[in-house]
Amino acid sequence: MRYVEKAKKIAKKKGIAFTHISTELGKSRGYLSEMLANGRDLPEHMLADVASLLGVAVDDLRGDSENEKKPTAQGDGRRERLSKLSYEDLLLLQEDVISELRKRGQK
Repeated sequence: MRYVEKAKKIAKKKGIAFTHISTELGKSRGYLSEMLANGRDLPEHMLADVASLLGVAVDDLRGDSENEKKPTAQGDGRRERLSKLSYEDLLLLQEDVISELRKRGQK
């Protein structure tokens, strides 16, 4: 999840208007909403200001929660193992995963 998406979620939960956060940052009222709509994200240097306006820690925007910090036992090293596969092997794996997902979707 992007920082701006987390900020939106927190703002909504706390009843803080996203337009208010935008203007307090010295930006246009639609600045953050445009980021959401256009697939952009908050730059790192703005996280502290946004977090402060939302009354949360920067880690809350970064997603450094206990649940996200702890990898699952099954997920340990998965990305590293995938990075060692050839392009062709990744394509084959992708086909297998898609096939399995289709099977499970039909049950």
